[in-house]
Amino acid sequence: MDDFGGKLRQARERRGISLRQIASSTKIAAAALDALEKNDISKLPGGIFSRAFVRSYAVEVGLDPDDTVREFLERFNQEPPPSAEAMAAAIPQEEKQFEQRQRQALKGLGFGTALLLVLIVILLFVLRRRSASAPEPPPLPVAAEPAPAPALAPTPGPALAPAPGSALPPAPGSALPPAPGPALAPAPGSALAPAPGPALAPAPGPALAPARGPALAAARGPALAPPLGPAPAPEAASSRPADAGAATGPAPVADPLKLDVHPTSECWVSLTVDGRKLFARVMQAGEHESHIVRREAVVEIGDAGAFAFSVNGRPGNSLGDKGQVKTFKLTPATLNTFVK
Repeated sequence: MDDFGGKLRQARERRGISLRQIASSTKIAAAALDALEKNDISKLPGGIFSRAFVRSYAVEVGLDPDDTVREFLERFNQEPPPSAEAMAAAIPQEEKQFEQRQRQALKGLGFGTALLLVLIVILLFVLRRRSASAPEPPPLPVAAEPAPAPALAPTPGPALAPAPGSALPPAPGSALPPAPGPALAPAPGSALAPAPGPALAPAPGPALAPARGPALAAARGPALAPPLGPAPAPEAASSRPADAGAATGPAPVADPLKLDVHPTSECWVSLTVDGRKLFARVMQAGEHESHIVRREAVVEIGDAGAFAFSVNGRPGNSLGDKGQVKTFKLTPATLNTFVK
C-alpha cells in the first residue's frame, strides 16, 4: 500500500497495455498517468479530478475502482467526500430544532393566510347582501320659487316746499331735483351701476308755504363700489430643468450566454454554471450539451485537444493541445477572449 503507483503499474503490465493506450481510452493525459504511477500527485489537478483519474485508471487495468480510490486517499492523506449520513450527523440538535420550528411557523402562516382569505370572502358577501336589501331613499322635494313681491305705490300727500334760500325751488307737480353739488362718479373699474327705478312724483295737492329754517335737501351718498384687487398673476411655468436622474434609465443588463459543448472525440468534461455543478463525465464524439449562462461558467476538461465548444453560435478558440488538462472561466466580460 506504500507504493501505490507501483501497484497500478504492475496491474497495467499484467494486462500488457501501455500508458498511451490508457490515455487514449480514458482521455487523460499520459503525463498525468505517468505521475500517478510515480506517486507524484503534484502534477495532478487535485480534488475530484484526481479521484476521477484514479477511478478511470483502475477500471482500465482491472482493479476495483472504489478500493483503489480509498487506497489513494489513505496513501496521500486526501479527504474523502462526505457521505449523506455523515453530513446529517454533523447537524447539531439545535439546528434541527430551529428547522422544525421554521416548518411549524410556515404551516401556521399558511393556515392563517387561508383563514384570512375566507373571512374576507364572507365579509364581502355579507356587505353585498346588505346593499342589495337596503331600500332606496325617497327623492328630495324640489323647493318652490318665491312669488315676486307687489310693487308699493307712494302714498299721496302734500309736497313739502323748501325754505327760502334753499337751492331746491318749489315747483308744484314736478319732481324734486337733487341738491346742487358735484356729481359723485362710481369708483373706477367698478362693475356696479345704480339700479334703475321710477322717479317719484309729488302727490297733487295745495302747495305749502315755505317755512323759515334751514333748507332740507335730500342727502345723496356716494355709490359704494367693492374694492377690486389686482388680477391674480398666472402661475409662471417652472423653468427648472427636469431631474436628470428621472430620464436616465437603469443600467443595461448583459444578455445571457448560450454555451454549447461538443467534443470532437472522447473527452472528460466537468461543467459548473452560475455556481451549480451540472455534470462531470466522459463525453463522446458528436454529443452536445447546451446550457444558458447568466453570470459565469467554469469548464474543466481532461483533454484540451479533443474539446470543442461555441457561445451564442460563435465557435470557440482552441484551448490547448491533445492530452492537456485545462480549466477556463467564461463570463460576459471574457466572452471575446474564448471565441472567434
